[in-house]
Amino acid sequence: MNEEASKKLELIRQILGETQVQGVRLRGTDWFAWATGGVSTKQLDFFYPLLFENIIC
Repeated sequence: MNEEASKKLELIRQILGETQVQGVRLRGTDWFAWATGGVSTKQLDFFYPLLFENIIC
């Protein structure tokens, strides 16, 4: 995962922890691209496992 995406996902996790919200829904390809540092949904099969590998439930 690139550094930009790692920073954004860490920010999302931080905000979720601070607000005690259990999840976030990024609606639309534009939000997905923002959170992943520009990855398109066509690359989702490769990128999807990387997004969630460190999530602790």
